[in-house]
Amino acid sequence: MRTAHMLEELRTMGVRVSLDDFGTGYSSLAHLQAMTFDALKIDGSFVMNQDETNTNWTIVKAMTSMAEAMDLRVVAEGIETEFQRSRLQEIGCKFGQGWLFDRALPEADALALLTSVTTGDGVP
Repeated sequence: MRTAHMLEELRTMGVRVSLDDFGTGYSSLAHLQAMTFDALKIDGSFVMNQDETNTNWTIVKAMTSMAEAMDLRVVAEGIETEFQRSRLQEIGCKFGQGWLFDRALPEADALALLTSVTTGDGVP
């Protein structure tokens, strides 16, 4: 499989590879069997607009447990509220992205932010 070979070459160069938008579209369990990934990114549709009563938390917990069993890092997309962040942390998801943390940035602004954080001049 050409894609699996290319991903493995990237990994040998030190590039971490994530399966994005897991749980929707073409990001399926079959990809986890066929290719080697470092992280699984749970699609934001399972997180955004969720509250205490929504059953999608059960799905997120199952995805997190499965990824941990496969020794994959888990990243939740679409975190918009402190409740969502807290609930994901309780579930065991240690990494996330979304509007709660910051808005999307143009490339130059993102580079400036990363540079300031790595040099100690900025606030993450």
